[in-house]
Amino acid sequence: MKRQAAHAISNACAEATESQIRQMVDLGAIHCLVEMIHETDAETTSAVIKGLDNILSTGESDEDRGRNEFLDQFNALDGARKLSALETCGNGELAAEAQCVIDKFYDIE
Repeated sequence: MKRQAAHAISNACAEATESQIRQMVDLGAIHCLVEMIHETDAETTSAVIKGLDNILSTGESDEDRGRNEFLDQFNALDGARKLSALETCGNGELAAEAQCVIDKFYDIE
């Protein structure tokens, strides 16, 4: 069931408008995806990462108002740490996808 939910959310985010993504976030999409980072197979984890990337990218439009509220939610759920932990999962592709998201949204030197 989690696998199907992850793919459904990720696919919906890939095709959704900003308004639709905001509705999904209001319904708990970030929480769902963060919880599934380590609980699924590699294909599903990749879908989770892509869904989070789409959601966090949508939240960047809020930065005109001073912050990315979606990134705030992601941080409150310890999402960055969970993505970073994929570096040691033994799957180079997942580690690279996770690192791309971290690099995109965090100013780490």
